[in-house]
Order: sequence, then structure tokens, then C-alpha cells
Amino acid sequence: MPAPDRGQDEDALDKLMDIIHFTEEIAAKITPLQDEETIYRTVVDDFRKSNKYNLTILKLTDDRNRLYVVETAIKSHLIKTAEKVVGIRMKDFIIDYRTCDTYRRVIVDGETIQQEYRKIVEEVLTNIPSLQRMIGQLIKILRVKDKYNVLTPLRSRGEIIGLLEISSTDLVEHF
Repeated sequence: MPAPDRGQDEDALDKLMDIIHFTEEIAAKITPLQDEETIYRTVVDDFRKSNKYNLTILKLTDDRNRLYVVETAIKSHLIKTAEKVVGIRMKDFIIDYRTCDTYRRVIVDGETIQQEYRKIVEEVLTNIPSLQRMIGQLIKILRVKDKYNVLTPLRSRGEIIGLLEISSTDLVEHF
């Protein structure tokens, strides 16, 4: 077995430290905040400014059967292009998480999962016949062909109220 490349390990450690510092800074900013919308906006703005990571915040509807997008850090021109292709504004798009295995595992089982972004798009759109034919086009528009996301429950007072979908790095290969 070949010896590990010290340069790659050091780069991976540097990336990990960047992520830790990034999340610490966000945590420090939102800790004194009380308003839920201000917290979401602050987090998304910092992700957007980073130009390194994407984040989408999805919350459960009042009946707790579906999810909707509250905020996203995905570049607005990509979102607008995708919205034109699909014919639905992201803010109006409602997802039945029960038909999407990845989202179901996060919401029902409380799991944190790393998943291919492509697979998430496929799971969400496969159950919407009018959008099935657009899966490949959306993956291309959003530039997520070989990207991964980490999905984790969003909790308030211990109760799952939605999920955070955060772009993943290649660090999983190193640790």
C-alpha cells in the first residue's frame, strides 16, 4: 500500500480548519439573535459571501408532510435559470419528503446524510411527472453533476422542523 501523500493530507487538514472557523464565525453571529428569519438570513448570507459552500434551508409545512425552501445560498442566476426551465419559483415549490428517501431519512429518522446532489434532484423530481424529463437539464444548470451535499435535521427545542442541505467538500475522502 502506498504511503499517504503528506501534501494532500496537509491540504485536507487546512480545508477542515477553514470549515471549522467558518462555522464558528457563523455560530458567534447567530447566537445573540432571537428572530428565526434573521438567523436564517444571516447564515445564508455568510454562506453566499464565502463563495465556497452552498446551503439551502428547508422547513416543514404546518401539516408536517411537506418541505419548502426558506432560504438558499445557491447563486441567484442559477436559481432564476432553473425556475424558468421548470416554470415554478423555488419559493413556491413544495416537496413531499415522504416520497424522497433522502429527505425522509433526515426528517423521520433524524439522520445526517451525505448524498450526491444529483440523486437528491432525481428523488424529488421523479415523483412529479411534469418535471421528470427536466432532471438532466436541472443538474446541468445547477452545476451539481459530481457534487455532494450533507443533509442534517434542523431542530428547534429538540423537535425536527426542517433540514439543512449543505454542499459537501471532498474531505470525506481524507477522513
